[in-house]
Amino acid sequence: MTVESISVVIVCIILLIVTYFWRNHMIHKLFMYLQKEEYTLYLKTLDSFSCKYLFPVFLRESMRLNAYMLQGDMEQVKHQFDILLHQIRLTKKQELDIVTKAFYFYVDDTSKKEAKDALQRLKKLSNSEQFIQKCQEIYDVFLEKSSKHIIHMEQTLQQMTGIEKGMYHYMLALQYQYEKNTQKEMEHLACASEQLKDTPYQEKIEEMIIGRK
Repeated sequence: MTVESISVVIVCIILLIVTYFWRNHMIHKLFMYLQKEEYTLYLKTLDSFSCKYLFPVFLRESMRLNAYMLQGDMEQVKHQFDILLHQIRLTKKQELDIVTKAFYFYVDDTSKKEAKDALQRLKKLSNSEQFIQKCQEIYDVFLEKSSKHIIHMEQTLQQMTGIEKGMYHYMLALQYQYEKNTQKEMEHLACASEQLKDTPYQEKIEEMIIGRK
């Protein structure tokens, strides 16, 4: 190996090391801004030369989306989903990740059309029949106010654990509410209240229980 070749290799190694520590420094800096809820500084840093050099477009825009979600800025979240899903070239894995986030966001936002569009897109992207089945159940129960999943969900309930089981109890409670079966609704609400404690659904469940007293 010539002296010139050795020099090039050494320079490349030095650049890799510098980039590694620079990247870690920026990640730590961004994390600290999020912890302190300094969203303006966080977003400004994402647009800096350092971040543009160190992080690919998809990662930067995903990080921006997460910040808007933490802020609760619904309009910016919707705008960011539009950028990620229609203006950036994504791998199949990246697209599945973002469309899944969009689906859950639009269900929670009760945006029926957008949630349905995301669901149709998920059906083309995901190879998991179980995952698609769960998304379909969520869409039907929360947005279509359908009770057609009661039998299936009652049968599979005992196979569930933790938060997933709590969500099934909550969704069953909603379906029994649509069926005007107050007794079964309250039974499932009591279980859901226990298993979904300290989650975003706790307040909604408590409101349902109070409304039935």
